[in-house]
Amino acid sequence: LVELGAPTRFLFGFLRPQSSMISIGIIIISVFIILGAIHMAILLFKLKVGEGTVRLLGGVNGLFALGTAVYTGLLLGVVKAVPFWNTPMMPLLFLVSALSTGMGAVLLAVGLRRWVSPKAVEAEGEDITHSVHALSRLDIPLIVTELLVLFFLLFIMAASRSTAVDSVRFLVSGGYAVAFWLGVVVVGLLLPLTLEAWSLTRGRGM
Repeated sequence: LVELGAPTRFLFGFLRPQSSMISIGIIIISVFIILGAIHMAILLFKLKVGEGTVRLLGGVNGLFALGTAVYTGLLLGVVKAVPFWNTPMMPLLFLVSALSTGMGAVLLAVGLRRWVSPKAVEAEGEDITHSVHALSRLDIPLIVTELLVLFFLLFIMAASRSTAVDSVRFLVSGGYAVAFWLGVVVVGLLLPLTLEAWSLTRGRGM
């Protein structure tokens, strides 16, 4: 709202969703926030709502969550002024990254809870261990897929005839090289991949 310059005009973003990808994104993200808040309130405060209704709400909210994940990639993918972004691979990269990051956040939260209150986690027993194992088994292929999509994107753009070649060089060996290789590849992808594979091997899940 601050970036709009005139925050009171944000309502215009809802009036013509067909006009731009940003307008579509405003609707998707707004619905996702509202439904997410309602869903969390029901679960946290244990409101008396039918189980079927909660499942339906979770399913609908899940669709808008996927829309939120893909939206930014679609928005960047249609920006012709930046050739490095202007590719259908961008939405796929954002979707895979969002799914993996979400699972990683849940695994991290469970790990912190196990460290802060181990007795509470032990009381939940096999249920939480089974869930964590399942998330790890899903997240590992997602991280591998994200690595493949990322490097395919770099490979394709490096072979293009546009200014995207300069963007790839700047990212891989230029000013952002340390942030990319150390921050994104090593810390963001390879480290979680290694930790999750190690935890599954040890049979603990975290």
